[in-house]
Amino acid sequence: TIRQKPHTQTNTLSGYIIDTIDIGDQWSVVGGLRFDRFHARFDQNFGATTQHFKHTDNVASPRVAVVYKPMDNTSVYVSYGTSYNPSAENLSLAASNKDLDPEKDRTYEVGAKATVLDGLLGLTAAAFDTKMTNARITDPVVPSLQTLAGELHVKGVEFGAQGHITENWEIVAGYTYLDPSSVGLVAAGVKGPIPNTAHNQANLWTTYDFDSGWKIGAGLNYVGERNAGIDNATVPGSVI
Repeated sequence: TIRQKPHTQTNTLSGYIIDTIDIGDQWSVVGGLRFDRFHARFDQNFGATTQHFKHTDNVASPRVAVVYKPMDNTSVYVSYGTSYNPSAENLSLAASNKDLDPEKDRTYEVGAKATVLDGLLGLTAAAFDTKMTNARITDPVVPSLQTLAGELHVKGVEFGAQGHITENWEIVAGYTYLDPSSVGLVAAGVKGPIPNTAHNQANLWTTYDFDSGWKIGAGLNYVGERNAGIDNATVPGSVI
């Protein structure tokens, strides 16, 4: 039986400015600012209960990075950036979150890039720290509402390789390790995991061209074990 037919429409208007300043031959500073106006409208006209919600977010997202190039084929960088998640990010707006400001996070990252094998193969490595200090959680005072009082924190490293090992042998590979943690998803002030976030992820795709009209390739994607949900604080074993 069809009980509801929700319809959500979102419109985003964005603008950004970015500039790179070179300091000598080895140093560069990159700065940027992006502005988004995100508007969402939710209509549920079917069934016994009709609902209509509107919400607009105006958010600025700055970023800055410093890049050092010790050699022509190598660069090292450190960066800082922000991003946001509005309440209607998954095309769903409800009475519990229609008045909430967007979630915001900040990310620090340090990494390096290099080209080897006479420029055929590119290698990357990075370490990062991302934290969201106003994650949406159930309001402990009014459980029918959500509040921006949770915390999500992910630290990790990633490695990548893309290009050719030889002129005929191409490879795309990567590995990521994540260390996720949260506060407030289980209950206000309670520490726990972040659902659907694996510690280990890896991918590999490689092809070989025989120069005779034939090419062979193979690949794999690996995602480690993840928590499918979080136990409810009052009913252990249930998923929220």
